[in-house]
Amino acid sequence: MLERLSFELLLLLLLPLLPSGGVTAGSQLPEKEESGSGVRVVWAQTGSPVQLPCSLGPQERMAYRSSLLRGAAVSWDHRPDRASSGWYTVLAVEPSGLKRGRRPRQQRAQLRGLDFLRGDFSLRLLPARRPDAGDYRATVSFGDRTLRCLLHLSMAAVTADPPGTLVASDPVRLTCSSTRPEPPVFSLWFRGDTPIVSPTPGLLYLPHVTLAHAGHWRCQLFFSDGSNVSVSHRLHVLGLEPPEQRTIYVGAGSPAELPCRLTPVPEAPAVLGAHWSLPRGGVLPVEGVNGSFALQLDEVTPERAGTYHCNVSLRGRWLGTTVTLAAITVTATDSPGPAPAGSRRRQLLCAVTPARGDELFLWTPPRVAHGPGDAPLPVGPWLELEKEGLQAGPWTCSLYLGQQCLGSAAGPLGLPDAGARLLGATPHPASPGKLLPPLGLSFGLSFLLLSAIGAFALLRRRRSRRPQTFPALENQTRDPHKEDQD
Repeated sequence: MLERLSFELLLLLLLPLLPSGGVTAGSQLPEKEESGSGVRVVWAQTGSPVQLPCSLGPQERMAYRSSLLRGAAVSWDHRPDRASSGWYTVLAVEPSGLKRGRRPRQQRAQLRGLDFLRGDFSLRLLPARRPDAGDYRATVSFGDRTLRCLLHLSMAAVTADPPGTLVASDPVRLTCSSTRPEPPVFSLWFRGDTPIVSPTPGLLYLPHVTLAHAGHWRCQLFFSDGSNVSVSHRLHVLGLEPPEQRTIYVGAGSPAELPCRLTPVPEAPAVLGAHWSLPRGGVLPVEGVNGSFALQLDEVTPERAGTYHCNVSLRGRWLGTTVTLAAITVTATDSPGPAPAGSRRRQLLCAVTPARGDELFLWTPPRVAHGPGDAPLPVGPWLELEKEGLQAGPWTCSLYLGQQCLGSAAGPLGLPDAGARLLGATPHPASPGKLLPPLGLSFGLSFLLLSAIGAFALLRRRRSRRPQTFPALENQTRDPHKEDQD
């Protein structure tokens, strides 16, 4: 027991220095040559394509080129692992191009004719399956020469129990195995780049899968002779999004959509029913559209705020997700205390239902863009308005949690203008938005005034240059033709 533990610790320390020994599904695993045996070992993952190499060396290629007109005969034979039967022909190609072999293996085995011109006679299995493991020998005859290739194909695979697509909260058992006669002495599982040590070599048990478990899992097997192989498996999990409870902040009076989506969308309609449980009791059935079971609310009110539960019946069990709707309201009331004659002191209150308790309330004045600036913004749930006059737009209350804006709501219209102070505190500098600097406004008004004065002076100057006319005297001019007649 102590020796095995020391071996596992040594492997963990040397893991970054070890070769991968394998790649993900869909590609060929590396090959190696066993010391002293002269047999090349090729690893393949079950269900993925594999190539069994056999090609001519530089010296054989010169002789092969001179005999291309006569062609070459190629034969690939297989002897399965732990089989009582001997060798049989997988695929053979005569110099005339005639092919023969055992079915159905012949349908998955390929020899490319174009590769023959380069002296490459490799056999491709599309895809490789577990019974394909064993010894392979290739015999290539051209002219008066014969080339033989001998190799061993070992298979590795990850199987899931139960197989196929899982439903969230299902258990699954992943088994990593190979066709080598000796069992592995140690195994590692990887989720991304994170290694997971399994107490049983080649076995990983997940009691409750979630959407976070979906994706590629990789297993690496280590054997006593120092060799290792890596294979992967992809888990498909059906579940509801959001996977965890989510809170949505919406201003009162605005519409809202509570998300509930089945992902990935199943190809066949396997959903038996879906409904939403309302905060104050009651059930509202919904119909799914492309896997979405979102709840549409035409108007948010504090009475509608609360926790909603989305429930979807899938494969005989109910899947659920929780969404909390928080309503943001801004109300106006009269401020306590004396007010100037003929006026009222008003204040705004920003509230959220339900509240976390650690939200930050930030006020944005009317006609001011929400962006970086130099002026501070009032912070806090209460805002007192001091100046008189109607404003063009309402104050906006935004809720922040750290640097994240949760939501916002606008105050009522017809309140005193943008002079405001925070009740019980002084304004704090805030990065989400700042007031428009008064210097820019003064500069704009001065520019408009100077432009108007300049235009008026130019108009007076043009009028002074025109020749003077006297319309009254022109009307008194005598007609010379009329005087002659007299």
